[in-house]
Amino acid sequence: MGINASQLREFIISPVLAKFGAGWDNSRAVELLVLTAATESKGGTYLKQIRGCALGIYQMEPATYDDIWDNFLIGENYRMARLLLNACGLKDRPAAECMMHNLYFATGMARLHYLRVAAPLPEYHMPSIAQYYKQYWNTPKGANTADKALMDYKEYVKG
Repeated sequence: MGINASQLREFIISPVLAKFGAGWDNSRAVELLVLTAATESKGGTYLKQIRGCALGIYQMEPATYDDIWDNFLIGENYRMARLLLNACGLKDRPAAECMMHNLYFATGMARLHYLRVAAPLPEYHMPSIAQYYKQYWNTPKGANTADKALMDYKEYVKG
């Protein structure tokens, strides 16, 4: 049993994205994050990958976490780091394990990951959003498929 999808949208994803301003808080970004949580952690059922190192409701790997901090949240993007930390009640970069217990932080990190992608978010069409997830989160080499992610999303949202 995971986090209720409506409550995840209303009380976690939307407030976090709203803190970052225009372009962050839109229905496509919200549903992309809901789908990511649905397929990666069964909607928050798992906070640590069973046979791996991924963490939080979005199952971000520590190497990806470090890459975002070390190679994206520097220079011009440092403002985003400050917004993220302030939105989550944090002062400095926490350990990656913070994504396991701070839903705001995990959500902000997941959105930052997708923000690094050069391709714009797809239109609000769930099969397209599932394809975007597969390409840019799970990657072509990952074990998941866009069809399975879409199926997980539908099951999670209905549940």
